[in-house]
Amino acid sequence: MAYFQGLEELIGKSSSSRAYFLSLPVEIQLGLHHLHAHIHTAQQLRTYANAMQNHTLLYTPPRALF
Repeated sequence: MAYFQGLEELIGKSSSSRAYFLSLPVEIQLGLHHLHAHIHTAQQLRTYANAMQNHTLLYTPPRALF
């Protein structure tokens, strides 16, 4: 199993991980970016993404007040 320094390196060097990442909803992608330092393998990417998809409280940026 390949080990990368973080999410950016993983999706930059692994075409299958990049394709999987880009297939995810934007909200999941944003949440994964917040965890970038904890994602070093394709399996970790899938595990975190699945956990976020199964969780009812996804990360959403604050809405503008105006």
